[in-house]
Amino acid sequence: MNNWYRNLLVAVLIGSLSACVTTSNKTQAKPDAAHDKRIELGMKYLEVGQRDNARWQFSKAMELKKNSAQAYHGVALVHQANGELDHAEKAFKSAFRYATPKELSPIAVSYGRYLMEVGEAKKACEHFEKAAGDFDYKARPEALYLAGQCAQKTGNTARVKPAYEHAINLDPQYVPPMVELAEIYFQEGEYAKSKRLLSHFEKLSKPTPASLWLGIRIERIFGNKDKEASYALALKNLHPYSKEYLEYRRFTEQN
Repeated sequence: MNNWYRNLLVAVLIGSLSACVTTSNKTQAKPDAAHDKRIELGMKYLEVGQRDNARWQFSKAMELKKNSAQAYHGVALVHQANGELDHAEKAFKSAFRYATPKELSPIAVSYGRYLMEVGEAKKACEHFEKAAGDFDYKARPEALYLAGQCAQKTGNTARVKPAYEHAINLDPQYVPPMVELAEIYFQEGEYAKSKRLLSHFEKLSKPTPASLWLGIRIERIFGNKDKEASYALALKNLHPYSKEYLEYRRFTEQN
C-alpha cells in the first residue's frame, strides 16, 4: 500500500471519528463506538509511522474505556516501535491482564513478534501457537505462519512444514508462507509440487529474490532453459544486490 493511499485512509478515518465523537457527545450514547474508532485510528497512525498521534489516540481511548486492553496493546506497539522495550513489556502485560477472550489472540501475536525481537524465540512460539489454535481468530493463517517461522528459528524443523501447509489450507490466497513452503518441497525432491505452489504465488504477488532463485532451480530440474533464463534475467535486473543473486552467480560458476 503506497503512502498516498495510507494517508487517505487516515484522513477518512479522522472524518469518521469526528462524526462519531460528535454524535456520542450529543446523545451520550455508544461510548464503545467512539473508543473503537480511537483504537482504529491509532492503529492507522502507527501504520503510517505517526507514533505520537497513535499514542494520543490510544490515550483518548483509555479515557473512554478504563482498562482497555486494545489501548494498552496499541501503546505497547508504540513503545516497541520507539525502542522503549521495558515500557512495551509493561504495556503488553496490562493488555493481557484486561483482555477479553476475543482480544487475547491479536495481543498474543503482537507479543510474540516482540519476543522474537528481544531474542526470546521459544516464548514467542508459545504465543503464536496459542493464537493459531484459536478457532475464532480471523488471522489464524498469520499466526500459523509465524509459528512456522518461530519453529524454524528454534530448530523445531518438524513443525515448520505443517504450520505453513495449515496456513495456506485455511486461506489459499495467503501469500507469506508460499515461497518458503515451495522451497521445502524443492529440498524434499517434490519438484512438481514446488512448481505448482510457486506458480500460484506468482499469480498473487510480485516476484521476490527468493521466488526467482527458486524458479531458476525448478526450471533447470525440468530442463526448461527459456524459463530458467527468464527467471535469471529478472533476478539480475530486479535484485542485483540480493544474496539470492550471489547464490545464482556461484551456482553458474560451479556448473
